[in-house]
Amino acid sequence: MSGYVGNSFRNTLYDTSSPKLKGVKGTVSIGSFDFAYNDKRFIARGFFDYGHLSDAGAISKFNISMSKNSTSKRQSVASDAIACGVEAGYDILSLIPAQKSKGHRLYPFARYDYYNSMYKMETGSGLGWCSKQKLSAGINWYPIRQVMVKAEYTHRFFKKPYNNEPSINIGIAYSGWFF
Repeated sequence: MSGYVGNSFRNTLYDTSSPKLKGVKGTVSIGSFDFAYNDKRFIARGFFDYGHLSDAGAISKFNISMSKNSTSKRQSVASDAIACGVEAGYDILSLIPAQKSKGHRLYPFARYDYYNSMYKMETGSGLGWCSKQKLSAGINWYPIRQVMVKAEYTHRFFKKPYNNEPSINIGIAYSGWFF
């Protein structure tokens, strides 16, 4: 578990001294919970993150009223954001004694994620493309302890009228000390 709290509004390049903005702090609060379970054959992990921005309505009005020459976007900000996900996999090579003795591992896995950076709004409406669900399935293969080859198919689902995004990803990772 972890958390963060801090004020964000007065750290801008723009003048925030207007009497209308007195008391606006833009306090950011973030809470996070992560877990992992690994019994050598079965692996499960997941997370839940939630963020809240106080005074989001006043900050949105401030953003929208900025000059058209501003380097910042003139848009509303969300008062809340959320992200969560869970993944599980099983080492099928652990069922084959010859492969297990060599230390090889092969984890077919499945993963689900949901995230929305505009989960709640104090003013205006949320942006539909900010709410996303993602399903993934693939394999993590460890030919040796320090090397992992990952292949996955992922499909991100958006609310209408936005297009869904399928993708195929392949990667190689090395974990170890360089001396």
